[in-house]
Amino acid sequence: MNTHDHPNYDCLASLQEVMRRIRLSDGRSHKKAEELVMEVLNAPKSIINIDAKDICELFQGDEEILLLEISVNEMSETRMKQLMEVIEKEVAHLEYFNQLLMYFFVPQDSPLTMDELNTFLDYTNLNYGLSEVIWGSVFVPSQQPAIRAIMMLQHGVSEKTHSRLATDEKDLRFSVT
Repeated sequence: MNTHDHPNYDCLASLQEVMRRIRLSDGRSHKKAEELVMEVLNAPKSIINIDAKDICELFQGDEEILLLEISVNEMSETRMKQLMEVIEKEVAHLEYFNQLLMYFFVPQDSPLTMDELNTFLDYTNLNYGLSEVIWGSVFVPSQQPAIRAIMMLQHGVSEKTHSRLATDEKDLRFSVT
């Protein structure tokens, strides 16, 4: 069968374009970035999944996409806040974001709590309020880190952000309060 005849050909072609624009925050190889994206796409099905169409629709345009792999090993009530603090350090050099994808890998015996989700949502609303944010999560074996996330950011100023900046002096950089 010709791949052009495949019903998802357009999405597959778009995903390849998205993959070309990804760079890892720590300078690891592009192959590693592809492996991390595929880990999100191939994660066992859970309540909140992310698929190739989500990624293609979220990361349109030609801006570079920054990919981060972050984990916190300490099992505590503040593990989500700690994760957000690590992210803040990783993205401190970037000014604006117009798209954010976050996928959480959490131990099966220690799922995300509503308080942790609220912490994440509060931070994303505060710091990415003018951006499109999608997220998902999956359970992993309990011997994994307390929480691990793969995060994709498309930086730049979208039309939505640009119009808001014209009327609002809000600092859109990521900050943990």
